[in-house]
Amino acid sequence: MDVLGDSDDLILSQALESFENFDELDEKDVEFGNFTFDVDEFLKELEKQDNIKTEQYDVRTDPPERFGKPVNSTEIKELHKSQESTNTRRNTSWGVKVFDDWRKSRNANSGLEMQLPDLLSCSSQDLDHILSCFVIECRRADGSPYPPKTLYQLCAAILRFMRDNEIDLNFLDGKDMRFRNFRKTLDARMKQLATEGIGVTIRQADPISPEMENALWEGGHLGMKTSVALTNTIFFYNCKLFGLRGLDEHRSLVTEQFKLDKISDKMFITFYGRTSKNFAGGLNQRNLTAKEVKHDCGPDGPRNLFHVYQTYTDMVGPGSMYRRPLAGEGLKYSKQVMGVNKLGKIIKDMCSGAGFHGNFSNHSGKRTCATNLFQSGIEEQLVMSRTGHRSTAVRNYKRPSQEQLSAVSMALNPPKLGSEENECAAEFEDNNSKLPKLMVDPMRTPMINITNCNVHIFDAGNK
Repeated sequence: MDVLGDSDDLILSQALESFENFDELDEKDVEFGNFTFDVDEFLKELEKQDNIKTEQYDVRTDPPERFGKPVNSTEIKELHKSQESTNTRRNTSWGVKVFDDWRKSRNANSGLEMQLPDLLSCSSQDLDHILSCFVIECRRADGSPYPPKTLYQLCAAILRFMRDNEIDLNFLDGKDMRFRNFRKTLDARMKQLATEGIGVTIRQADPISPEMENALWEGGHLGMKTSVALTNTIFFYNCKLFGLRGLDEHRSLVTEQFKLDKISDKMFITFYGRTSKNFAGGLNQRNLTAKEVKHDCGPDGPRNLFHVYQTYTDMVGPGSMYRRPLAGEGLKYSKQVMGVNKLGKIIKDMCSGAGFHGNFSNHSGKRTCATNLFQSGIEEQLVMSRTGHRSTAVRNYKRPSQEQLSAVSMALNPPKLGSEENECAAEFEDNNSKLPKLMVDPMRTPMINITNCNVHIFDAGNK
């Protein structure tokens, strides 16, 4: 129902306009036309308007689904666990198991008064003594001693376990004097093992040389002749071009992380990294960014990787990078994601099939990346941009070429004798006129080293 008619509405508008210009009224009476105004009806209408829901006009109301559902402490712990490295979790379990096996063995051969408590029940004083005994007595399953580095890893695993259980006893902290005896024991034991030659030789994955790489292409282990060869190619060059690690970085890889571009006559593959061992994206790395590498595929040709990646990504489609290759001629892939065990030995199987001898594993791919760049004289900073390293740890991945090693050996060999030395002297005499004159002391015999030759220079008239 309309409380005010059209004519009444017009009269009210005129009145309001007049009062807005009150300064012009000059306190004169203002006359309006006659109209009826029912106050009760007007108030009832206002009350109806107030009953209308106002949420749609409230700009402060949060949109639906803005916040997640409430979580409990169990879900918080599950989040922590989901972001922990699988290898770290496995190493922690391994270290605690070794300690528990040692403790049970020791308790079985000791009286009641000598029984060792479990880790979570130890005081700082007990822990200092128990761990000192542990690092001296613990052995492998075959009875041989652990290498020094492995011994330290066992202690680090025990420390992680205690922290996971909210026990703050950092026995590896050099400033904590409560565990000074344990640290001295660990240090002495590691030195003792190194003196005995235990753990001094570290077995590392071998890089794949350019000659080996070419043999893999020639033998059909790399390329696009079969689905297996194409998978090998993608996996190997994901390691070599973009510095991906052995397995963990490959498992979560998706095709959407690769972008293929053609710019004029140039072809590029851009890789957009996510989390990795060197970039977890947590509190300590909030100022870092994920790896992003743009690779120039070079001139077109039968081994141009742009076409290899384009063919592969078109076949497997979006989602997981590695799908199970199907046997037979042609390129065929299952929708099933490749299993972890198969993915974990791609390079080993490839090199074994090619007849290579050496320690080849998936880690050989990243080592090949660093080694090739190092042997090509690429600056270390640029090498690190590909491998993802942020410290000098990248140097552990570099392998010098045989030519580089030979050059080092030649520089350290004894001076040459006989005809070889005479040849060096004659060559020096031929080029003597090109050298600047030297001001020499007749009482001294200056000497210049020229590539494994000792050349004595005498002042005129003096020997």
